[in-house]
Amino acid sequence: MTPIVVGYLLPDKVAAKLAGCLESDRHVQYTRLDPHRPLLEQGSMDVLLHKLAHEMTLGAREGAECGVVERVRDFLREHPNVAAVDSLDAAKRLSDRLATCLTLHAAAERGLRISQPRFAFVADTRYLAAEVRAAGLRHPIIAKPLVACGRAETHTMCVLASEEQRLDALESLPRAVLVQELVAHGGVVIKCYAVGRAVHATTRRSLPDMRLNGNTGRGVLVFDSQQPLPTAADWGVAAELGAAELAECCGRRAAEAEREAELIGARTLERVGLRALRWLAEAISDAFGGLRLFGFDVIVESASGRLLVVDVNSLPFGSHSFPGLCGALKAALVDAHERHQLHRLLRERWAAALQAAGQSAPGVDNVRRGRDEAAVLMASVAPSARASGV
Repeated sequence: MTPIVVGYLLPDKVAAKLAGCLESDRHVQYTRLDPHRPLLEQGSMDVLLHKLAHEMTLGAREGAECGVVERVRDFLREHPNVAAVDSLDAAKRLSDRLATCLTLHAAAERGLRISQPRFAFVADTRYLAAEVRAAGLRHPIIAKPLVACGRAETHTMCVLASEEQRLDALESLPRAVLVQELVAHGGVVIKCYAVGRAVHATTRRSLPDMRLNGNTGRGVLVFDSQQPLPTAADWGVAAELGAAELAECCGRRAAEAEREAELIGARTLERVGLRALRWLAEAISDAFGGLRLFGFDVIVESASGRLLVVDVNSLPFGSHSFPGLCGALKAALVDAHERHQLHRLLRERWAAALQAAGQSAPGVDNVRRGRDEAAVLMASVAPSARASGV
């Protein structure tokens, strides 16, 4: 068996964290690519593994795609036999929080079972209050920068407890923001990592549920989501959490809150079940056109028990490893190659059948139709993760 060749374009930090997973064997041969050289000069490949989200945010800032992204896009266009993991279109949407929310919303409209907190786009934070009222959002709300990675302000966020709060704190955020309702969820977030058909889940402490009516605590709080999250004590008001154990966190140190959240998180994860998270991962993958390597954050709405997706990001490796990661990554890359080749074969056969029937060569619309029909055929010969119970 000839090994498939995987060329990878990864930041140094990510490549270092994945070093143990990028060792060649008889099934997969890994080759590190130089982003500053033409890809064609660096040898043939079957799969291109990349993390170009940072480069895409740079391009968005400059008004055009940066050179690396442009070269990769041209290479994939000229070499349709190479499977990209994941698609550049999906990576671009995941680098923008608003685009991510809109993608999930559109998927839900098509019938995929994906729920998320209600959200709105605010083009200018000076008019945030009016925009929030117009969108019908209820406080508390959380304001986030649109750019999901690659910039200093990416992880600076602001919670507003009520409409009456002063908006001075928003000056630390970019002018345009995504605003989401801060749904009561028991102070625990489920962090999921999807690698092909494998899904790993863990929990961590989230923002506390606040008793907002009539409170005299701080109504505005700015924080860095990469640092330990604020506790109820940081607000100066009582917490209203879904479990008695977490309610006692008010006034304790963050470390104590983390320990309490770990206990509640384990029970939350057991109650939700990994199968439900796998189904959700499959739906998110479909929403973005077939994502293979991604992470997503889920909360359980206290009032209804619904699973709400609050974040999706691409290639969530680095410190977020889990048992079996290397094997899951290899399987995902091999599967991507095999499905891509099957997809091309079915599309070519479909185009040949059209021509044999006397129709003209397929144009863009016909190719897209053929792609969709090929996807149906692929699903019939390669069972989905849900059907296989993986």
